[in-house]
Amino acid sequence: MSQALSKKARLRGGRAAVMWHPGKVENCQVGVFAGYASRHGYALVDKRLFLPEAWLTDAYAARRTRCNVPDALTFQSKPQLAAAMLRAMAQGGAPAVQVRVADCL
Repeated sequence: MSQALSKKARLRGGRAAVMWHPGKVENCQVGVFAGYASRHGYALVDKRLFLPEAWLTDAYAARRTRCNVPDALTFQSKPQLAAAMLRAMAQGGAPAVQVRVADCL
């Protein structure tokens, strides 16, 4: 999981959160990322934007529309997003991997 600081007015999934570096409350996005590493190199292989559950309520409908959030999107926790990425990698023919999870809660 990672947070990305942003000053954008229209921030998809953005919410106030305490960022480690600035040390103050700012808008940020939270993402779940999957990387692959071997002795030959490494790469980012998948990424998913985490949307807080509140973003999928009626109170945020106008904001979702402004930010082009797909209507069919449903809430998934960060561990659920990570599991979905691992399933997609396995179905896509990725070689067997050793999984390490950090900051998933």
